[in-house]
Amino acid sequence: MLLAHTTPIDGANILFFISLLVSSPQGFGEIGADEQP
Repeated sequence: MLLAHTTPIDGANILFFISLLVSSPQGFGEIGADEQP
């Protein structure tokens, strides 16, 4: 029951995290630098 309740939330977070990783090969380092010009 817990898995069914957390699956949609985790799925969305994972997709978002993957999108960030794909956008920035460097990782959070690139994202942080991108936020601050």
